[in-house]
Amino acid sequence: MEIIGRLVRNASWLLLAQAISRAVGFAYALVLARFLGGAGFGQYSVIFTVIGFFSVVAEGGITTLIMRDVARNKETARSYMSIGLVLSLGLGLIAYLTLMGAVALLRYPKDMSRLIMLAGISLIMNSISGVFISLFNAFERMKIPALLSIVTSLTTSANGILLLLNGFGLKATVYAAIMASLVQLLISGYITVKTIALPSLSFLTSKGMGHLFSEALPYGLRAFLSIIYFKIDIVILSKMTRFGEVGNYSAAYKILEVLFAGIGIANLVLFPLTSSLHLSSKENLRLLFEKYTLYTLVLSLPGLAMLIYFSKEALTFLYGAPFEGATSILRLLIVALAIMYANAPLSNLVLSSDMQRRVLALSVLTAGSNVLLNLLLVYRLGAEGAALATIGSELVTTILFYRLVRWYLGRTAFLINIIKPSVSVLLASTVMVMVAPLSLMLGFIAFLLTYILLLLILRVFSSEDRDLISRAFKYFVVKTEPATLK
Repeated sequence: MEIIGRLVRNASWLLLAQAISRAVGFAYALVLARFLGGAGFGQYSVIFTVIGFFSVVAEGGITTLIMRDVARNKETARSYMSIGLVLSLGLGLIAYLTLMGAVALLRYPKDMSRLIMLAGISLIMNSISGVFISLFNAFERMKIPALLSIVTSLTTSANGILLLLNGFGLKATVYAAIMASLVQLLISGYITVKTIALPSLSFLTSKGMGHLFSEALPYGLRAFLSIIYFKIDIVILSKMTRFGEVGNYSAAYKILEVLFAGIGIANLVLFPLTSSLHLSSKENLRLLFEKYTLYTLVLSLPGLAMLIYFSKEALTFLYGAPFEGATSILRLLIVALAIMYANAPLSNLVLSSDMQRRVLALSVLTAGSNVLLNLLLVYRLGAEGAALATIGSELVTTILFYRLVRWYLGRTAFLINIIKPSVSVLLASTVMVMVAPLSLMLGFIAFLLTYILLLLILRVFSSEDRDLISRAFKYFVVKTEPATLK
C-alpha cells in the first residue's frame, strides 16, 4: 500500500505540473503569435528549436542515468551529483561552442543569429539544474520538480509578456527564457544542497567520470534522435521557405502538442504498471495494450474529426485572422495526431520493456525517415509538405513498432481496434458534411448518433467492455448523487 501511495502521489504532482505548464505555455504562445505576427512567430520557433537540439547535447543523458542509479542506491547521491555537475558544465560549454558553429553554418539573419547565441546561455544553466532535478526524482520527491516546472513556465510567460508590452519584440522571448533558467538553477541548487547533499571534489576521478559518461551516452543518443524526429521539420522549413510559413506551421503544431499532452500524461501514469506487467503477466500486458488502444481511439477520433471540420475557425479564434493560412496545415497535422494516438500504446509497451537496443535501432530508422521525407516534401510543398512528412514518419513508426510488439506478444487485436473506430468516424463525418449545410446543430447530432450506431453495429465493444463501462457509469452516478441530493 505504501508503494501504491507513493506512485499515486508522485503521479499526481507530475500530472499537475504538466497540465499547468502546458496550459501556461500554450497561452504564452498565443500571445506571442498575436504580438510578433506570422514571420516573428516563425523566428521565435526557429530560435528555440535550435536551442532545443543543443540542450540535448548539453544534457547528454546524464540526468536520466543519475535518476536511475541513485534511485537504486541513495548512498551514491553525493558522488553522482559531484561528477554529474562537472560533466554537465563541460557538456554545456561544448554544446554552446557547437551552437556557435551551427549558427554560422545556418546563416540566419544577423539579429536572429545573435538572439540564438544569447539564448544559448540557458543551455549551460539548464544542464546544471537538470542534475539537481534528477536527484529529486531519484529520491521520489516529485513535488519539487513539479513546482519548479510550474514556476519556470510562469516566470517565462510573465517576463516575456511584460517585456513585449515594453517594446522589446522578439528579444523579449530570449530574455524571459534566460531569466527563467537562472531562477530554476538557483532554486533547485539551493534546495539540493540544503536537503540532499553538498557536492565534493573528492569524488572527481577520471574513472568515475568516464564510467558515468559512457553509461549515460545511450540515453543522450536516444533523446537526440527523439528531438530530430519531432523538431527537424522547423529547421528544414526555415531554410527552404519564408519565416511566415514557419510561423503558420508552428501555430498549427502548437495545437497538436497540446492535444497530444493528454496521451503523454496517460503514458506517464501507465508506465510503472506496464513495466511491472512485462515481468509478471504477458497476458495482462496484452489486455492492457489492447484496451488502451481501443479506448484511446474511440474517445479521441470524434474530437479530431470535429477539429478538422472547424480548423479555420479554431485558428482564427486562437491566433487571429492572419493565421487562417495554416488551415490546411492544421488539418494534415490532425491526421498525423490520430496516427500518434494509435502509436502511443505501442510506444508505451516498447519503451517499458527490456528491448532498448531494438528500440534504439528503430529510433534511428524513424528519425532518418522523418528527415528524408521533410527534405523531399518541404522543397516542393512548403509547410504542407512538412505536415505530410509528419504523417509519413508516424506511419513508419507505427509499422515498425507494431512489428516489434507482434514479435514480443504474438497476435493482438491492435489492428482491428484501429480499423473499427476509424471506419465509424469516417462514415459519421461523411453524414455530418452532408447535413451540416442545412443546420450545424443537426449535423453535429447526426454525427454523434451515426458514430454511436456504427460502434454498436461493428461490435467495437465486447461484453467485457460493456460491463466495464456500465460499472464505471454506476460508480460515477453513485458518487455524484449524494452531492445532488444535498
